[in-house]
Amino acid sequence: MEETIIIATPVGYRVYRPADIGYFVYSTRHRAWQAVMFGDRTLRLRRQTSADDILAVSSSFVRINQSTIINIHYLVLIEEHYIRLCPPFDCPDDEVDLLISRNLRKPLKEKLRIL
Repeated sequence: MEETIIIATPVGYRVYRPADIGYFVYSTRHRAWQAVMFGDRTLRLRRQTSADDILAVSSSFVRINQSTIINIHYLVLIEEHYIRLCPPFDCPDDEVDLLISRNLRKPLKEKLRIL
């Protein structure tokens, strides 16, 4: 059976697969985490949702900096202090690559199978 997660939104609950979500980003404007999904859709989570709550839902999710949690199944490149995700979550402009925190680089590498 395929893994599913239930996401609490400000207006109710929605069921998704981890594969539907490319990454989560913390919105300082809304003071809440947002899931970035296929089709450039974003889904705002409830304010009570913490990064630890998101990480506990699926082993596919890993934190790369204070405000970003990625789905490692969409990771295609780790270069210096940045990562890039595969389409549809890739960013064509270099200025919006996702930054990896120095403290979180090692836990990210531990989750990956590196040859």
